Amino acid sequence: MNYGITDLAALLGVSTNAIRFYEKQGVIPQRKDAGGRRAYDESDVFRLLSYMKYHSMEIPVREIAEQFGGTEDDRGRILDRERTARDRALEQAEHYRELAEHIEMHIREIERIETLENRYILEQNPAMLFMQTGENGWISEDRQRQRKAQIWIENMPEVQLGISLGRRAPFGYLLLADSPKAAVLSDGFNVTYWPPQLCVHTIRCIGEPDLAEPEAVFRDAADYVKARHFSPAGKAWGRILLVEVGQGGSLSIYVDLWIPIS
Repeated sequence: MNYGITDLAALLGVSTNAIRFYEKQGVIPQRKDAGGRRAYDESDVFRLLSYMKYHSMEIPVREIAEQFGGTEDDRGRILDRERTARDRALEQAEHYRELAEHIEMHIREIERIETLENRYILEQNPAMLFMQTGENGWISEDRQRQRKAQIWIENMPEVQLGISLGRRAPFGYLLLADSPKAAVLSDGFNVTYWPPQLCVHTIRCIGEPDLAEPEAVFRDAADYVKARHFSPAGKAWGRILLVEVGQGGSLSIYVDLWIPIS
């Protein structure tokens, strides 16, 4: 029995152009009936179903085509492809497991906004690395430094945006110091280690204009520290938790602030 190209495409959940592509790649031969229409028999259906099995393993199309094109008859090469696909899948699984963990941590941090916004508690900060590049800490005109910043950005959300007082460049990238990636990601430019210490901890919502005046971000918290007669014991720093965009494009930026005290 012969099947038309539309029937075959519907079975596989692909477009008719995809079927033509498989023909071009040699996965199936191109056949036409007496009327000049493409026609496919059970052998073609079987080949494409088998192809879809390897496609589902995310084996590259070119390699699958070599396997089905009649120029390769080597079980060992098939096994090598599947082993490579397995190893790649395991790497992706580990990546997504780690990503889920970092997303969960971020969710917990955002959930604290409700209880900590404009309120103050005494809490020990986590050990952090503050990584900077270029003129303002986030971006540089130097190509090598740009590449370093790209690596930090590629590792978001584990790497987060940060801000600090008392520095020529107020902005930077934050990473937990005990991260398994710390040694690699901190091997670069202008990295500062902040050890765990007692801090005044709060969350503030600021506007986009406040980023142009970093002192304003910390002003209320600094006033609180002064009013309670605490002594600052290090550089105040903050972590960007959440950015909301209101009507007209205005930004509401939630910053997790830590001011070391003694």
